[in-house]
Amino acid sequence: MDESYSGRRALGTLLSEEVSHAVLVNGERWVDKAYVYDMWYIAGYKPIRDMNNHIVGIAYTGYLVWPLIKTYITNIGEVSVIIIVLLFASGFIVYRGARDLFRPIEQIHRVVKMVQLGKDEERIGEIGLDDKHEPSQLAKQFDNMLNQSKLPVKPVV
Repeated sequence: MDESYSGRRALGTLLSEEVSHAVLVNGERWVDKAYVYDMWYIAGYKPIRDMNNHIVGIAYTGYLVWPLIKTYITNIGEVSVIIIVLLFASGFIVYRGARDLFRPIEQIHRVVKMVQLGKDEERIGEIGLDDKHEPSQLAKQFDNMLNQSKLPVKPVV
């Protein structure tokens, strides 16, 4: 509907049977979707009563349905885009954190496999973590254990 309809009265317009029965016959308020002029509206109808409480007309108000649906669809799209962006961002952060966590463990695993294959000179060395982290302490202890295994064995007397 264009702006030329905005604020105009709907005098003499026809009512649907459902609205007419609910408002004029039963004297009830009616709120639902209604076809007014040439567009769908969320419409509300209320009986107008005279001083003797007789119904003499109907008061109508309504909002176009399409702008409401358009806003709803736009909001759903915006929320969907935000959720997808947040999922990708959090996935990237988790991937980076997991990669940084597993890299030292993979380095330790590689040295353990090399030692199992007989390459006793392999050592883990620095794994890029703070010395207080458990994987760093494990790597140092494993390197110390490998170094001690290279020492000559003293016979027990």
